[in-house]
Amino acid sequence: MVPKVWWWMAIAGLLIAASLPVLRKLTNRDNQSQCVVDGQTIDPLFRVRLISANGVENECCCLRCAELWFENTRPTPEQIFVTDEASGEPLDATNAYYVYSDVFSNAPNRDRRHVFRVREDAEAHLATFRGRMLIGSKRPFTTSQMD
Repeated sequence: MVPKVWWWMAIAGLLIAASLPVLRKLTNRDNQSQCVVDGQTIDPLFRVRLISANGVENECCCLRCAELWFENTRPTPEQIFVTDEASGEPLDATNAYYVYSDVFSNAPNRDRRHVFRVREDAEAHLATFRGRMLIGSKRPFTTSQMD
């Protein structure tokens, strides 16, 4: 009878080992959300929040994913919040300064656009990392895109 006990213990051990990744994922969320478009873990510094008229909120990991979601979802979101890279605080996308520079904001998506609340912060980024200010139709989420 002793061999049967060891066998059941071995099976129980394998089941426990197999369930550890699932348990870890369920218990160790650390408030890390994932991008609605590509599933990447969202770096809070580059988070984009898209809120529909009925209050449903979707989060993206970068401007590129937010644009992809925006292009493929109807109706368009009621509100869009981007994150100021200087402070980490959210702001309405229409009030942001957008910069294209040599630095990736999201390397896997090859996005090089950055967001700032204050023009001086955007210009400081440009002075350090080269690039250009995005204006007019080059800005993400322009009014014409939202129609």
